[in-house]
Amino acid sequence: MHGLKKRFRFSGPSLLRQQQQQRHFHEDKAFTGGEFNLWAAVVEEPQAHDYAPLAPPTLSDEDVKQKLASLEEQNQKSGFVDPAAYVSLLKQSGDVTALKTIQAHISHSKRFAGDRLLLNCVVEAYGKCGCVKDARLVFSSIRHPNVYSWTILLAAYAQNGHHKTVLELLRQMDLLGVWPNAVTLATVIGAVSELGNWDEARKIHARAAATCQLTYDVVLVTALIDMYAKCGDIFHAEVVFDQARNKDLACCNAMISAYIQLGYTVDAVSTFNRIQPSGLQPNQVTYALLFRACATNGVYSDARVAHMCFILSKLRPDVVVNTALVSMYSRCGSLEDARRVFDRMPGKNVVTWNVMIAGYAQEGYTDEALQLYVSMEAAGVEPDEITFVNVLESCSLAEHLAAGRDIHKHVVDAGYDSSLTVLSALITMYSACGSLGDAVDVFHKGVTTHSSVISWTAMLTALTRNGEGRSALALFRKMDLEGVRANVVTFVSTIDACSSIGALVEGHAIFERVIVTGHLIDVVLGTSLINLYGKCGRLDYALEVFHYLSFKNIVTWNTILAASSQNGEETLSDELLQEMDLDGAQPNEMTLLNMLFGCSHNGLVAKAVSYFRSMVYGHCLVPTSEHYGCLVDLLGRSGQLEEVEAFISSKPFSLDSVLWMSLLGSCVIHSDVERGLRAARRVLGLDPKNASPYVLLSNMFAAIGMLDAVKSLAKLAGERAMKKEQSRSYIEVNGVVHEFGVRAGLHRLGEKIGAQLREWSEEMEEAGFVPLHDVRGYHDEKLAIAFGAISSPPGVPLFVVKNLRMCVCCHGEIKHICKMTGRDISVREGNRVHHFRPMDASCSCGDYW
Repeated sequence: MHGLKKRFRFSGPSLLRQQQQQRHFHEDKAFTGGEFNLWAAVVEEPQAHDYAPLAPPTLSDEDVKQKLASLEEQNQKSGFVDPAAYVSLLKQSGDVTALKTIQAHISHSKRFAGDRLLLNCVVEAYGKCGCVKDARLVFSSIRHPNVYSWTILLAAYAQNGHHKTVLELLRQMDLLGVWPNAVTLATVIGAVSELGNWDEARKIHARAAATCQLTYDVVLVTALIDMYAKCGDIFHAEVVFDQARNKDLACCNAMISAYIQLGYTVDAVSTFNRIQPSGLQPNQVTYALLFRACATNGVYSDARVAHMCFILSKLRPDVVVNTALVSMYSRCGSLEDARRVFDRMPGKNVVTWNVMIAGYAQEGYTDEALQLYVSMEAAGVEPDEITFVNVLESCSLAEHLAAGRDIHKHVVDAGYDSSLTVLSALITMYSACGSLGDAVDVFHKGVTTHSSVISWTAMLTALTRNGEGRSALALFRKMDLEGVRANVVTFVSTIDACSSIGALVEGHAIFERVIVTGHLIDVVLGTSLINLYGKCGRLDYALEVFHYLSFKNIVTWNTILAASSQNGEETLSDELLQEMDLDGAQPNEMTLLNMLFGCSHNGLVAKAVSYFRSMVYGHCLVPTSEHYGCLVDLLGRSGQLEEVEAFISSKPFSLDSVLWMSLLGSCVIHSDVERGLRAARRVLGLDPKNASPYVLLSNMFAAIGMLDAVKSLAKLAGERAMKKEQSRSYIEVNGVVHEFGVRAGLHRLGEKIGAQLREWSEEMEEAGFVPLHDVRGYHDEKLAIAFGAISSPPGVPLFVVKNLRMCVCCHGEIKHICKMTGRDISVREGNRVHHFRPMDASCSCGDYW
């Protein structure tokens, strides 16, 4: 197993760094300090006797019969049997058959047949065994059930997932005049928590306030905080917490957990800092929550200080704490520290192994993740669903396909091939490895056995990520016909499919459907909508959604920055970046890339360099080949080809095919044939199967009239069996997306489309515009525009999505078509949207792209 080679980013100390949310808690500065030797402390596991006492042994049906016979004999001799003996039997019963035997014995007993205490215990026992129907039958036999009887029945339903029934039973209690006590309300609050129903949450909160001295009942307070957290309402969770008197540690832990669940990690740390001054001492659960908060923030220095605080507390680390430490260090970018904790801790359970494997998988260390999986099996730890999901996630490139198939065999052998979660992970793995056929096979097998929204959504996402947006939308419609109810994740994936092919009308219709079904526009759905509108050229809609969102994460900010960059609004990007800084959001690598793209689209070399320096040196971001490629592209477009070539030729950049491709693209723009050929040779030397150099060289030769060279290049590419990506374009007309390109075949309106293009060509020639000779005939973006023109009323704007870069010839022709038709025409290619305007036959790119 090769060692870790990735550079880890270390941020400055700031556990209480201000994030997106500005809350009302004061920020304590409890966590300060320098470097500590965290590894001086031994990572130890408490012994079993430090915790819960051993549970009493469970009794089989035969054991129960013997015990009952003994009690019957005792009754005959003394005429008395202590009811506690039956209670003890009920608690020790190991199966339903034993319970039924005890129930039958009690029912036939003259003394205990109607005993409410014993029947309550029977109801409780059935509930713990998952037999809610039997529990309900026994409850019905109680002559005068009191509040305790009802509470036990409610608990039986709640612990078996029948949360709506719990609310129905509470209403029956009201009708019968049985007043719930604090325990009853705590049970109902737990059910509402699982339902996540905000309206019911407000009702039960009001009832608890009217029934009990809520501010002094920490059990109810803790339950209410958890309930509001699961309903996504941090405000009322805070109100309950602030009004509580005599808060105990469980109450504080619940509030910290609520903050973490809803993304308010600054407040989670602030609450932690206030625990000790209030006279309470954090326990292992508290520190595990603190580590979760640090993991969410992802700041390495904060993780180190938090770990040191735990060591100084003298608490003994259990498996939960150690697992949280592994997760924290993994998510803070220090797999070395995570592995150090992992290797030293005893008593690892499957969760611990899963967290460490996930750390490697998420950072792209496939070999390490697979090796750890092998070690896990060797250690005798049985993998579970999460194990396979994490290992499959590590197989995310084409070269990992063989390993992914091996893991698939392990999944089948372990019996998890019917797990919806694992099936979805298999679909994702195969699609990420470029084997869409295998993904479809897994999907069809899964749907045959048990159709679920999870597997449908996974397949829909797989199609979208593999450039099959139309197929994804077709699958969504089929899902509706099959009666599979879509969830928010499905809607988001479908909107992403619409974004990929420019299906603005259909995407907007799905958004309206989400609203009708009662879903709120949260940060995930809102970000997806911003992406849709930005990629479809409607930056005004994207901004409207963006400003509507009350909470924005870094993905949201990056998405709106990408939208403004794609649409050529560099000034707006500057304003958004400033707003992002004022909001407290920390830029990441994608933020820098979006800003560089914006500069590249507008030829702003000095500004791009300024952004690059600011983010690398000011925010400690580690640039990737994509960032350097953007700079190389920008400098190359400005004509500095010699300097760019010298830069790329130096180590370590000389082995990066992305940079050489950027240089080749610039050579095409400036018609530098000699340098372009050198760049193409370097790309093919590093990536022999890459067909893009042939395409770019062909465009360059065609642009300068070297048509024989174009033909020779095509012949050479054919001899080497180069498979270039097929060009295709999409246009949405009347809510239906149409595809044009080689694989789409002839369109039903092909003759009319050809006639329209010939008509435009004649008009352009009359106007004095002579297009460059196109050796491949009509390009698909022009076919799409012609179809849109003949299929929609005059003056209606047209929007086309092209999967490859538009050639210079088509760009020039579309400007003239735009003026001749009097239509606004937009074409999206890559990360750029060209807005053609009819008034002056101009493009928003200023012919610089």
